[in-house]
Amino acid sequence: MTPDLNIPEYNPEIHGEPFGAKLVIGFTNVYYTLWRITFFNKVEHVHYLQNLSMDFSAAKIKAQVMLTANAYYGHAYEVDLDLKGDSGHSFFRPLAPKRYAPELLAFSRFAGTDMRTIDPNETYFYAATRYGVEYKKMAGLLWATYLNTDEATVRGLRRRAIARQQLVNAGILVKVGRKYFTPEQIKKQGIRQEREAAINGHHEADGKRIELLVKRLGEPFSFETQYGTTYVVTLIDQNNRLFKYMGANPPDIKDEFVQVKATIKHDAYKGQHETKLQRIKTA
Repeated sequence: MTPDLNIPEYNPEIHGEPFGAKLVIGFTNVYYTLWRITFFNKVEHVHYLQNLSMDFSAAKIKAQVMLTANAYYGHAYEVDLDLKGDSGHSFFRPLAPKRYAPELLAFSRFAGTDMRTIDPNETYFYAATRYGVEYKKMAGLLWATYLNTDEATVRGLRRRAIARQQLVNAGILVKVGRKYFTPEQIKKQGIRQEREAAINGHHEADGKRIELLVKRLGEPFSFETQYGTTYVVTLIDQNNRLFKYMGANPPDIKDEFVQVKATIKHDAYKGQHETKLQRIKTA
């Protein structure tokens, strides 16, 4: 059975659609009071139901009886003794995220949406700009929920955990031990470890033209000089030896091994011996 939500001031365009309600015990003067808070997409509606008792224990028992009689209100009432009815017996107020069930988004135009039903890759209209229409992914709302530490309550922690699980389900986060990382973070960590384990120094004979199997290690970077852009690419061969390319025409080498021909040049950087590959040609 659902309660009668006949609210004269209700306007779907202004308040949004209702999606649930909670019973809340408040306190007015000498009485503990019972209120119904109805959740809409854009606001909350607070409605006084009745006085319960001057005794808190008796008030909770009466609230539990009403809760048991109507499953619409969920499994538990809340206690908010600051709810005194200062704004009247029936009024709208801004959304209060701390009152949302933990599985529901607590902000944005999608406030009240069950996060477990969200497709993180689905896009939504965000804004019209001078460059065209901008869309954003629903994953951004899950990220914002997962990273939100402001709602430091049990419900808030649970909400963050649910958002995190949705990101895991979508492959956007990966659990490693007790921690969570993005695939990109895991990849960068692997590259860092591979680089630290690799052998740096002078390899092969200086000036020798040789064939090698190499792959790129990490992303290239560049800097500007008076002669133009210089690219720096770190490479590693199958013998776990580090090489470097530095020049204006970076080789088209990805993170898989390819056969190349190159000329060896011994060099040093910050006192550390290193080997550069020049005039690289892929097979």
